[in-house]
Amino acid sequence: MKRWALNIAVVAALIGAAFSIVSTVQHVRILSRGLEQQSFCVVSEKINCDVVNASSYSEIFGVPTAWWGLCYYLAIGLLAIVARFSKRDRVASVAAAWFMSVGGIAFSMWLAYVSAVVLGVWCIECIGMYAANLALFIFLFAALGIPIAGIGKFIGDYIRAAFGRQTNLGFAPKIIGHAAVVIAIFLIGWGTAAAIQGRGAQGPDSASVDEKVKAFYMQSLHDIKIDPSWPVWGNPKAPIKIIEFSEFQCPFCRMAAFSVKPFLQEFHNDVAFYFVNYPLDNACNDALKMPMHQYACLAAKAGVCAAERGAFWPYHDELFRNQKQLSEAAVIRLAEKRGWNRDEFMACINSADTDNRVRSDITAAKAIYVNGTPSIFINGRKLRYWRDPKFLQAVVKEEIKKNREGTK
Repeated sequence: MKRWALNIAVVAALIGAAFSIVSTVQHVRILSRGLEQQSFCVVSEKINCDVVNASSYSEIFGVPTAWWGLCYYLAIGLLAIVARFSKRDRVASVAAAWFMSVGGIAFSMWLAYVSAVVLGVWCIECIGMYAANLALFIFLFAALGIPIAGIGKFIGDYIRAAFGRQTNLGFAPKIIGHAAVVIAIFLIGWGTAAAIQGRGAQGPDSASVDEKVKAFYMQSLHDIKIDPSWPVWGNPKAPIKIIEFSEFQCPFCRMAAFSVKPFLQEFHNDVAFYFVNYPLDNACNDALKMPMHQYACLAAKAGVCAAERGAFWPYHDELFRNQKQLSEAAVIRLAEKRGWNRDEFMACINSADTDNRVRSDITAAKAIYVNGTPSIFINGRKLRYWRDPKFLQAVVKEEIKKNREGTK
């Protein structure tokens, strides 16, 4: 028994547990507040923990995946500590911990595939946990003192010994006892998570996801004509059309800006997400008889000009992040920050074509009786509970299923 290897394994479990706690906290924050405030590990479009923590893969059985990771690290760390300080069954505890680490490596490989291929990003916290899992695998095996060439024989002997057969293993596996400890830790972890989530599930949106999805499909369909000039994110040819009628001075639109599209990253090849202007400003919207949001029309026109420059979505995010300070000066400052010429950008905002473009959006909204923002539709049905990412993702998955089956 190599105690130095066990010491390193315990440290690796502690590091993995720390990354799990940080990731769990970020996941809970994203679910409650959206993605307006980015976490420290959002480095670029390709290195982004928030996208991972916002995806449906960030939960398993309704519990944050990172929280399950914490339970894993606590269980494997406990086994390593028992092996380090116990006078009995040391090798059996190390063996049980090592077999757990094999499962951890397999799970890490699956999560790495989801992150890199499905979501198209890398997560610093996830990489930290992958590294911890690899260290556990290596140093727990080192603690066993078995030559690499003997792995196959060791696994075979362990399995045979577990079924009571004679082997040269040298110790008796304590599978039932170790499994009971591990299961107890995971059950306690699940119960704790369920209790915390139960206290938060109150209020008008506390209906289950299934109930919300059922209510969604009870609505009538709206025939929304897609304008090819609308800014679109995702796959423009996708059969699932998500249309958001929004404006840049509406507080709820700001919430939607960081609570809808960001939760669709895993479906970026399956959905076309459109932004349509409906400014609550009588400077361009004649449905309003008195002033309301005095810079909404200006911001809408600025968004049109940003789209012409191929940077609508980044500019869209910046307008919403600066919503409380929105003004003509702010609109221009954000444009100049992107390297755009001030005079050219103002000329675009003040052009008749840009004004007509915004008014065309307003006409499209009126055609389906939009009278408030944000109004979000998925394939013609209004999305009421857009603040619930689980509901949003459930509807998109159902729409994908219906498209494959050829139903509506």
